[in-house]
Amino acid sequence: MERKRDKQINIRLRADEHLQVYRLMKEADMGLSEYIRKCILKKEIVRIYKIKEFLEELNRIGNNLNQLTRKVNQGKIKELGDDLAQINCNLNTVFEKILKII
Repeated sequence: MERKRDKQINIRLRADEHLQVYRLMKEADMGLSEYIRKCILKKEIVRIYKIKEFLEELNRIGNNLNQLTRKVNQGKIKELGDDLAQINCNLNTVFEKILKII
């Protein structure tokens, strides 16, 4: 299989420049090649801060839904009223936060 990107460029950096490139790359949550390509092609680099916190919160909400679903399927819970309303409220809060960031 032939590579699409078959050309390579080597550059030399001072230690401080090297650290800065790697710091910015990690902040952007990208690999080095992807980050440098976006920089030199003047493409927008979008950084979403605190995304891990949102993903963790969504994961907790998903776990709650799974637990409720399991209990309903086992016949332990007949009505979901308040629990489901609370989960729905939590989901709406997370989505609103994400939309503000985007």
